[in-house]
Amino acid sequence: MRQRTLPLQWWLYELRRRHVFRVTGGYVVAFWVVLQVADVVLPALQAPDWFMPLLIVLGIAGIPVTAVASYVWDITPEGVRRTDELGAAHETPPSVAPRWIDYLIIAALLVVLAFVLFNRPAPSPPAL
Repeated sequence: MRQRTLPLQWWLYELRRRHVFRVTGGYVVAFWVVLQVADVVLPALQAPDWFMPLLIVLGIAGIPVTAVASYVWDITPEGVRRTDELGAAHETPPSVAPRWIDYLIIAALLVVLAFVLFNRPAPSPPAL
């Protein structure tokens, strides 16, 4: 009997199969390195003050472009091809049982984070 998969599970499976997370993560890391180098190099080159914000906006605008491009195309030994040409376009994703322990761990970490952030001691007034 064929198991039903939720649309979200199928969508996450497709994103994983097409390496969208990996490519987008690599883009973000490379963009961060570019920003770090630009932060050091641009003042030495006497670049105008508007150049760094422009670089940040262009880099952030490139994230969805990179995600869509990695969803549509794939790099193979034969060159760049559309992902649908690779043959595995209509596979059914493996069924995933609910991982309740994972959800509990994430919820516990969020509770601890909220406790740490919101229960900071009030700063003491300076002594006179």
